[in-house]
Formats: sequence, structure tokens, C-alpha cells
Amino acid sequence: RRGWVAAGVLGGIALYGNPQMLVWVLASGWIASRDGGLRAFLSGAVPVIALAVVLSIPGSGPWPGPREPSIWLDGLSLLVHTGLPLLLGAEWLMLRHGEMSTPLWIAPCALGLVVFVALLRSSWARPGSRPVIALWAVVAGTCGMFVLRGIDQFGARYLVPAWPALSILSGLGAAEWRPVWRPALVFLVAPFVFSELYNPTFSVGAHDGTACRAEVHELAAAFERKKIAAL
Repeated sequence: RRGWVAAGVLGGIALYGNPQMLVWVLASGWIASRDGGLRAFLSGAVPVIALAVVLSIPGSGPWPGPREPSIWLDGLSLLVHTGLPLLLGAEWLMLRHGEMSTPLWIAPCALGLVVFVALLRSSWARPGSRPVIALWAVVAGTCGMFVLRGIDQFGARYLVPAWPALSILSGLGAAEWRPVWRPALVFLVAPFVFSELYNPTFSVGAHDGTACRAEVHELAAAFERKKIAAL
């Protein structure tokens, strides 16, 4: 019982810090319900969540809900050509990297993607496992939130809850592999290096610095026109 109370408290704190962690709270609650610990889980989570809601209203306002249904199809399209490549560490599929999208990079990254997908497939070796089902539910729920909310410049932040779940699932998949196949995991390094060398979310470099400063000047001019003293 104490373990589920603690899990509920931690889930409530995570939800306070990031509303997108709702998928983890729901998945944990489902496991608790199957294990007979739902009441204990709720006794820990509900007070923290209620306090978080009360504190958020005078600060940033109520937690944001989904966007208008008219743009959900745009969110689905964005999930396919941007969200899923980001989830799988395959940014090179987004075809936005110019000189970085060369065969020298794409070939090892493609192998890394194959290995990662194979690991996720192997995580289904025990399909009846509640934790495995819950982790996949976190991934699915995160994709759903991305479709409903991800239409903005930093939509990748809606994918954050799924990355730990995918990492755990890939680790479970690796545990199911025969030792002779495990050296193939080295191919996972290539997408990581590629992502770090060119991060589409946070631009760096002299040219990008100039563009950022120009944007700041444009914003300052807009504030001045609208007589906005502070934001």
C-alpha cells in the first residue's frame, strides 16, 4: 500500500511539473487498479493534483486543452512526417539537414533505426506483461497528445513523455536478444551523434544568432507599436 501511495504522490508531482505526464499517471493508475492498489494510488495522487490545479489558476491559468478539431488532421500529418522520426531517433527522415543528409550518415542511421525498431518489436516477447502494455500505452497516449496539441514551433516537446518509455521498451527488447546479436546495438550510436550534430529544435551558429537577433528586434518593434511595456 505504501508503495502505491508513494507512486501516486510522485505521479502528482510529475503532473504538476508537466501536464503532459498525464499519460504516465494514467498508465500507473491502470497498473495499480490491476494490482488492487488503485485506492492507495489515488490517495497519494489526488491531493497533489488538486493542489497543482489550484496553484496553476492564479499563475499561468488553467492547464491547456486540445486545439480546435479543425486542425487535428494537420496534427496527424505532423506526427507522421515529424513526430515519429523524432520519436525513433530518425531525424534524417525529415529531410531538413541539407549537407548532413548524405549517404555516409543516412546508411548507419538507417541501420540504427532498424535495430531500434527490432528492439521495440522484441519487447513484445511477453505481450501479457502489464508494465509492457502500460509503456506502450504511454507511447500511444503521447502520440495522441501530439496530434491534438503539437502544431507550433516547438511541438516536439509534446513527445517528451514517450522517450523514457521507448528507452525502457528497447532495454526490455535487448534483454530478449541472444548475446550473439547484441553487438548490433552499436548502430544506435549513429542516430544519436547525428541528432547532436544537428538539432532542429535549437539552432546554433553565427547565421542563426543573426536571425535570432533580427527576430528580437522585430518583436521589440511590435511591442512598441502596440504600446506593450512588458511581457
